[in-house]
Amino acid sequence: MSSLPLDQSVQTFTYADDVAFLAVADSPAALYSSLQSYLDKLTRWLDSIHLTLNVQKSAVIAFPIDDFISIDLHVGLLSVPQARSLKYLGLWYDDQMSWHQHLDSRIAKAEKAMFFLRRCASPRIGMRRGALIYLYIAYIRPILEFGCVLFSQLRDYRLAKLFSFERRALRLCLGLPIYTANDALYLEARIAPLKQRMRYLTVSTFLNLYSCPLLHRLCPPLTQLHQLLVLPWAANNTPQLVFTNQLLSPLQVSLCGLRPLVLPHSPPSISTVDIFGGGVNVMSTSALIALLSIFLSDRPDYLVLSTDASVFEEKAGAGIFIPALDACFPVRLPDYTPIFEAELLAVTLGLMRVPPSHNRVIILTDCLSLVTSLTSHSQHPLACVINALSPPHVRCIILSWVPGHRGIPYNETADELARMSLSGPILPVLPPLPAILRARFRRLQRLTSINRPRAGYEHLALPWRPQSCSSRRKEVWLTRLRCLAMPLNFYLHRCGRRDSPLCSLCGVNETVHHFLLECRLYSIWRSTVLEASCRRHGIPFTLASILSFGKLHLGHRVSDIETALYHFLMATARF
Repeated sequence: MSSLPLDQSVQTFTYADDVAFLAVADSPAALYSSLQSYLDKLTRWLDSIHLTLNVQKSAVIAFPIDDFISIDLHVGLLSVPQARSLKYLGLWYDDQMSWHQHLDSRIAKAEKAMFFLRRCASPRIGMRRGALIYLYIAYIRPILEFGCVLFSQLRDYRLAKLFSFERRALRLCLGLPIYTANDALYLEARIAPLKQRMRYLTVSTFLNLYSCPLLHRLCPPLTQLHQLLVLPWAANNTPQLVFTNQLLSPLQVSLCGLRPLVLPHSPPSISTVDIFGGGVNVMSTSALIALLSIFLSDRPDYLVLSTDASVFEEKAGAGIFIPALDACFPVRLPDYTPIFEAELLAVTLGLMRVPPSHNRVIILTDCLSLVTSLTSHSQHPLACVINALSPPHVRCIILSWVPGHRGIPYNETADELARMSLSGPILPVLPPLPAILRARFRRLQRLTSINRPRAGYEHLALPWRPQSCSSRRKEVWLTRLRCLAMPLNFYLHRCGRRDSPLCSLCGVNETVHHFLLECRLYSIWRSTVLEASCRRHGIPFTLASILSFGKLHLGHRVSDIETALYHFLMATARF
């Protein structure tokens, strides 16, 4: 395949023994001329190596702007069949780029995987919900999202069949009925909706393409990309590049501004030194300062930097303190920067301010995960940011962890600078880094997600431990209570399974609130089981307190309330 003929007007793509070639032209005649001439050249090359092109396994498909285009290509005396849709590398392409056939094929394949999930998800004796959700994430969701980087720009109504299938799978994992609210479903499952996941994969893929030097040449040139972005596109005909750029617009970033990181031939050496050893939590502040002073006095030829980061809602900032230079740098970082990436940028900005007279640096940070990641045997993907942006004169870097908020002067100063930076303007001190952009986009999705608790579902924002339940049955019934999806008249009436939504005894809507707190039929069990448990722990007898198992008021889950709630359900014999 290395000697496959090439043509300037035709792009050739090979994968194993599959060959696809693509041509773009202004008219059908020019398109036919380009494809037929290349096909003749390819046929002659195959003849020279005593191979033939299998016309029966070949097809041509045209993607017109308006009307259907007929392309009659020939291999010798045989005509290459023209298809309205074809499958290539697992994706179904059609001439209108509607993706209907591909989505249908994904649903059909996912249905086969759903059969196995259904066998494992019995509400009484099935697998636990944690294992079922992992099974969905590892086995079924990859089927649904396959190829989404090419069609995630489609309108919601065209992707509705994928979203509906995901909700059906999650209801099966959690043991919830069909009338469960979608908001409650995703909040209780603690996973991102498929739409949000597909958009993240799209952004991540294009950031990888425009950040990797080996792949950057495969992308459209930046001049062409700029022309593509400024054109007015219809909502149903938006190219993926334009759609990705629109997703990045809340971050004030454009794909046109991305450049691959250029790594130096000899990056600086990064190591770590444990200054304090074990028992940091029981050491006094004076002991910590003494150990730090001994450590720094043994390395007088090193320049000391103390860095810290602060994050509040969507804001992020970094603080850099260089004691030897008496230099303080509060820097406001781009919005939606997560704390780990903010700590990394603080270290990077500190290194960028090292004067040429120093080539050895000690960096003090209170982010233990950053120190562990950058000095591990398997290099962290974000280590390339430090390697690429560090000044060439810095040759040795020692990263050392210091405990935060313990009165250590260097760390306290950097922490104060980081908090101070949150009130300042955003400074463009760093180029847009694809690795940081990916993390920022994920945090943007989490903070702006529409999947937030609405009225009546506030307790779902507080996670619980379903694995502490003694059985799948108990886990399912408590989950249904938390999601307000019990088989009570009010909920069954909404889906047409009951004639009336009213309680047969009280004459009011039979909701979870009425069942747990008000119904006169269960007043004895309520007072002896539920109310007694709440009184023992000093928790108000409200629906949110009970369904959060006391976590809403105490800050932690109370297993006694969880047990009392399940005993109340079983004692009423209502279900």
